[in-house]
Amino acid sequence: MANDTYVLRSGDDGVLTPEQQPALAMKDIDGMNFSYGVHVDLPEAGVNFARGVVPPGKEVPAHAGPNLYAVCVLSGSGQLTLYDNAQLATAQLPFSPGTLIVFPAGAQHGWINDSDEEFAWFGVDLPGRAE
Repeated sequence: MANDTYVLRSGDDGVLTPEQQPALAMKDIDGMNFSYGVHVDLPEAGVNFARGVVPPGKEVPAHAGPNLYAVCVLSGSGQLTLYDNAQLATAQLPFSPGTLIVFPAGAQHGWINDSDEEFAWFGVDLPGRAE
């Protein structure tokens, strides 16, 4: 998958100018069994775009993000587990390529990649928005 990212900026004359962003840098998240990287952060729009990857057969423990977040599954399949505030599982949802999941801020969840390929997703993070 190419990591080219462009932001199109509009000048006062209405001419669009492509601004290439730095290549996506994926970082391993300690103790979480996944890698994550931000494609582009647009604070003026209140949004950033990111990508994550979970290796085959790995489980991501329960965690929560601070913002409204949408995830589109690109590859892999498995189960998303939802948790309550006491860390008790409340539901499981299957996921596969094309699945779109929208998380409210603070939603406790964990992933299980039970496929033979990496579970990759593209995410849209909306800082400062609860739902």
